Amino acid sequence: MTARITPAMVALGRTITEPKLAPDGATVAFVSTTGGRNSLVTVDVYGGPERVIAIDPEPATRGGVFDWCRGGVALVYAGRAGGLWCVPASGGRAGEVSDITAEGITASPDGTRVAAVVDQRDVVVVDLESGVPAVVRGEQNTFAFDPIWSDEELRWQEWTEPDMPWDASRVVGWTPERGRVVRFERPRSQAQQPRGDAVLCDANGWLNVWSLSEQRPLVDEPYEHGGPSWGMGQRSFAWSPDGARLAFARNELGFGRLCVVDVASRAVEEVAKGVHQSLSWEDGYLVAVRSGGRTPNQLVAYDTGTWKRTVLAHGPVAGFEGALAEPEPVTWSGDDGTVLYGRFYRASGRSVVVWIHGGPTDQWDVRFLPRIAYFVELGWSVFVPDHRGSTGHGRAFTQALTGRWGELDIGDTIAGVRSLGAFDHVVAMGGSAGGFTTLGLLAAHNDVVTAGVVVYPVTDPVALGGVTHRFERHYTERLAAPSELRPDLDTVRGPLLVLHGADDVVVPASMTRAYVERLCARGAHVEYHEYEGEGHGWRRPETVADELARATAFLTGLWSRS
Repeated sequence: MTARITPAMVALGRTITEPKLAPDGATVAFVSTTGGRNSLVTVDVYGGPERVIAIDPEPATRGGVFDWCRGGVALVYAGRAGGLWCVPASGGRAGEVSDITAEGITASPDGTRVAAVVDQRDVVVVDLESGVPAVVRGEQNTFAFDPIWSDEELRWQEWTEPDMPWDASRVVGWTPERGRVVRFERPRSQAQQPRGDAVLCDANGWLNVWSLSEQRPLVDEPYEHGGPSWGMGQRSFAWSPDGARLAFARNELGFGRLCVVDVASRAVEEVAKGVHQSLSWEDGYLVAVRSGGRTPNQLVAYDTGTWKRTVLAHGPVAGFEGALAEPEPVTWSGDDGTVLYGRFYRASGRSVVVWIHGGPTDQWDVRFLPRIAYFVELGWSVFVPDHRGSTGHGRAFTQALTGRWGELDIGDTIAGVRSLGAFDHVVAMGGSAGGFTTLGLLAAHNDVVTAGVVVYPVTDPVALGGVTHRFERHYTERLAAPSELRPDLDTVRGPLLVLHGADDVVVPASMTRAYVERLCARGAHVEYHEYEGEGHGWRRPETVADELARATAFLTGLWSRS
């Protein structure tokens, strides 16, 4: 069949991230990424033409890239190559404020100072006039994310090695007079996204919105209101300007909802469907990036009196709309009877791709996923399992994988595959941690799983801890099951397609090269390709297009071999 969705469409679509309303609520700024290049763009909240205001130096994409400053007449942003830069909201030449390389940018209420994070550890405050950075917090064995001003107090998320932020983290406040004070902490729980009198916490078993002052849930329900802190800039809830209401993104078994809680009555109202990210609320409007199974990414604005939605900007190229479909929610039982969850995108063919998310502390919720749409168009059904260790199903579900990675994830996934029925071909796909589970399925269940496609895969979670970046230095080794409970990945026979970036600092390509050489020495059917200049996640559109072309040829070859 001839697919309407092409590799170029997947690769060349625009990404819209981090929308923020100006203080007066009339203009929204966002980061637009096209062809591997970033720019800062503004558009009126009522709709109209977009204005590109910053391209040189190019904005970064590390997370928490920019904020409005100087009363809303300018924006301060992190440069991709480093430095803090200030550009007029009307556009023009950007001026360098400081030469630091930072993320998590947040402007003070008076718009004259900027707080940011350097090396995911040091919280600094920079005066916009002098450009002098002052370190207000810095400890070698701790991490800091997402600083935010609450009046004159600066707050941020903080945690200490060897924990990851979803294991145990806290909210810290700082002023020049008092110094550092712990504002919110629960034993062996996470606290993230401090914003006004709210924080996300999972001490009740679910990552819910909590009142910081009351130290109890603002919304107590068996759904999660945010995702794991893999990077900075997540904004899954937003206060109304008067503080009487709070909008939040709810995750219902991977399906998204936008909800609003009345703070006084605690009454919750669902106002929109779809996955909503990067919420920002000023004056009478709330903006967010919205998408869904049938909805490509779009920047939307809601009139918060009527909740009427206006689309301000589109992300992907046109053509996806008629080809997209909502997945079916599916459940099955693990070997121990635990109820497990996933989504199934049904296609016309008799073959299925088992697509395993990375992390493994993460989830692919029902948002716009162009790669899935591409393969469904080719006739492959796609199964997206949430094995234990995934987010979206409560703290206990996520923490259950600790010490069992390489055992429990494989068992949960293969049980899900078997629950779907018989297929002509079952191909597992995954990147990073998802690549590790994919290889485990090929090693332990090659009677069911026909072949695999992996990108920058983890091949040895214990050895990886000694060579990966600081953020994950203790992560994979603590997750890994004992070697006697994990399948021997060197027994994989293929067929297997392996792709990796030569500049990967998270999972070094040298580990994957050595692994592929061992497989080839044993006579396995392995295809390997390495992309120069790419890291852990593709930057260049041509790499994405090449990945899809190679994967398509690989899958087509399975039919010829059957």
